[in-house]
Amino acid sequence: MSIINTEQVFDPLMPASQKLENHFTVEAEPVIEPDPVFFTDESPEFDLKVTNNEDFEIGNGATIRWVLAIGSGKPEPVHKGGERVILDPGETKTYRVGGDLLSYDGHGVFGVAYGSPLGNDGTRKLHTRSHDSYKPLYSFSVWDRSQYDAVHEQPKRNQKWIVASSILVAILAIIQVFAIFF
Repeated sequence: MSIINTEQVFDPLMPASQKLENHFTVEAEPVIEPDPVFFTDESPEFDLKVTNNEDFEIGNGATIRWVLAIGSGKPEPVHKGGERVILDPGETKTYRVGGDLLSYDGHGVFGVAYGSPLGNDGTRKLHTRSHDSYKPLYSFSVWDRSQYDAVHEQPKRNQKWIVASSILVAILAIIQVFAIFF
């Protein structure tokens, strides 16, 4: 016998995030959460939190590349950037990145690309990886405001008017019934 949790509701607009862990622990969250989606006229920033999981310093020009991609499947990057990282063993730093206009609607992904540490000395740099080899950290929906209103908000408003008018018709019917018999 299986138990179904009826409290969990699937919401295709809800953002999703994951943590990457290997030489680093890398996480990303938007500075301002989407409510419930990002719109094409917004320029979200993300806090990129990086922890060095190794027993050596990462530096020497080490760069973690970030992308903001919009499209379907594994979308092509729309905006790209990189952050130079210098981290002692076990150290965590947060970098604020992004801030570019979304411009397009669709499935949005914030991801990072970085390689393995190189070198044998006390401070190592990272093997450089292309922006196109990014791993997704945070996914979200991007909508045009007018389209979002037409698809999601207008039906809600219409439903409220339908319920209100149904209640009004029922009240008028009750008044007429009482007027006839009393």
